[in-house]
Amino acid sequence: RCHALLGDGAAARSPATEEVELARRWGSPRALSTALAAFGAVTADPEAAFEAVTVLDGVDAELHRAVALVDLGAVELETGAADRARDHLQDGFALARMVGARPVWLRAARYIKRAGDRPDLGRIGGVTALTAQERAAAERAAAGATNRQIADDMVLTQRTVEQYLTSVYRKLGITGRPQLAAALSC
Repeated sequence: RCHALLGDGAAARSPATEEVELARRWGSPRALSTALAAFGAVTADPEAAFEAVTVLDGVDAELHRAVALVDLGAVELETGAADRARDHLQDGFALARMVGARPVWLRAARYIKRAGDRPDLGRIGGVTALTAQERAAAERAAAGATNRQIADDMVLTQRTVEQYLTSVYRKLGITGRPQLAAALSC
């Protein structure tokens, strides 16, 4: 990858090929995924990048899968498959957020923006998808505060509180306040 980043694709191809061969012999899905992702990145080979994701099917390796998805999206973006790239990048972004891999989700976000989209926080789902403001408004609402009380407490407009709570309901997959306390405890 360093050779490729320095613009020397020919020097990058040989060690990447060797790494894939060694990883295949070793038989570890994580090692193979890492090697295939690197090979796909340095050769702009979407098939290798896609295999880097699929070799992790059934393997408990969310961080590796997030990296592989972002690498796949980057290769697809580079080869002109922007629609597929956006979908894989969004999945990689969501998974990286879920496992707390900040450098990976920031990298995914940069590629998503390059693809002409915005990171989709709704894909993440659950409490981890909430912003600090959304979480604060949701906690107050779950405790029984009205929108007006929440707005006064947080120095916001009532409309902003409504927008926060609508976003919270969507991200948590609920329809209203009665389900809020239970959803926040997950």
